[in-house]
Amino acid sequence: MRRLLVIISLLLLAGCTAPILVPPGTPTPAEIGIWQPIAAGVQVITAADGLIALRHGPGRVTYTAQFEPNPNQARNVGRWLADSVTAVAAMNCGFYLQEEERYQHIGLLMADGEVLEKLRPRWGGVLIVRRGIAAITRRPQQLLGPGALGIQGWPTLVWQAATVAGLDASIADRRTAVGIDDRGRIVWVVSPSPLSLDEFGQRLLQPDLNLIDAINLDGGVSTGLRWRDLESGDQHGPNNLPTPCAILISLP
Repeated sequence: MRRLLVIISLLLLAGCTAPILVPPGTPTPAEIGIWQPIAAGVQVITAADGLIALRHGPGRVTYTAQFEPNPNQARNVGRWLADSVTAVAAMNCGFYLQEEERYQHIGLLMADGEVLEKLRPRWGGVLIVRRGIAAITRRPQQLLGPGALGIQGWPTLVWQAATVAGLDASIADRRTAVGIDDRGRIVWVVSPSPLSLDEFGQRLLQPDLNLIDAINLDGGVSTGLRWRDLESGDQHGPNNLPTPCAILISLP
């Protein structure tokens, strides 16, 4: 340590600036608050308040929904991503419950036309991607045919560029959401810092995200969003505790 201090002092005396050492994967000040490309058509942002988001055009990627009903096979999103050969990013899904020795996803979970779990009528909201177009439906009654992606969550947080009335403002927790911005892109959002649902909804309206519609996904210890550096293979982003569910995003 003393030797390091001597070297830094000599550099300063010589008119040089010592390098700033940061942990691997930590955004530099220039990266904070700026959308950074990680793959063609896929970008991530780390905001100054710690919120992290990934966005992409609905027609620029492909989706895989993973659900493992065996509780002993649950994994965190970093493991789900590592186990995939093609995925560039992974995030946790909607809600689930445990019935005896088996997990069950609550509400619609669909990818590439395969329905892993059926729609729960008149509950929360549903993100549907079909023919390269993303849309969110509130209180859906039926599934109108297969699509590239379908995921159901509760409650709806943002609707038509405004927060939904009656969101809870008393309980703070880590949060996960998926929404659509003003350009039709899908935006996956996690807040590692605790927020109430009302605070989270208000945050999704801020200019760096600018979501028009958004639904709440499973938060708390399930909150996780990881992406892969295509050159090094290293992962970045917040991990979570093991969950039975993940959405994987791959390039076509």
